[in-house]
Amino acid sequence: MTQRIGATSKATIAPAVLQQLNQGVLTTATLSEALAVDFADLMQNVFPAITPDAITRMQQAAGLGITKRMELAATMLSEQLSPKQLNALSQHPSDTVRGWAAYSIAIAPSPQLENTLDRVMEDPSRYVQDSCANWLNDAAKSNPDWVIHYCDQWRKQSTLASLSYITRRALRSTTDRK
Repeated sequence: MTQRIGATSKATIAPAVLQQLNQGVLTTATLSEALAVDFADLMQNVFPAITPDAITRMQQAAGLGITKRMELAATMLSEQLSPKQLNALSQHPSDTVRGWAAYSIAIAPSPQLENTLDRVMEDPSRYVQDSCANWLNDAAKSNPDWVIHYCDQWRKQSTLASLSYITRRALRSTTDRK
C-alpha cells in the first residue's frame, strides 16, 4: 500500500480528502489535515446517535486549540458511550477518533480503557501517538509515578521507535525520566 502524501496547508486540502476526513474514513497524513478536521462533523458522522447538544458544543469549540477540542470530544463521548464502545474507538479507521480514545481514558478510567491505552500506544499514526503522549504527559502532572511505571513497562516490552517517541514525549514534564 502506498502512503498518501498529505496537504501542506489547510488551503491545499482537496475537498474530497477533507470530506473523507470528516466522515471518519481516512487517516490524516499531515498536521495541516489533522487541524482541518471538523470535529463536530466527524463526531456526527461517526456517532449518528450523539446528542444535538454535543454537536453544538463541538461547533462552538471549533476555534479552540487541538488539545482542548480533543479533551472536549473525549468528555462528551465518555458521557454518552459505554466503556466497551469507548474501547472500540481505538480500532477506528480515523486517527482523530483513535485520538479521542486516548483522551477518553483520563475521563472514564477503567481496566477496559487501560487496554485501549495499550492499543493506542502501538498505533502507527503520528497524530494518535502525539495524542497518547500528550495524555500521558498531562496524567504525569497529577500521577507521575504511575506514568513513569507505565512507560517503563512499555520500554521493557517493545523496541518500536514509535514507543520510544511516545514515552519520551509522555515523560517530558517529569523530573525522573528513567
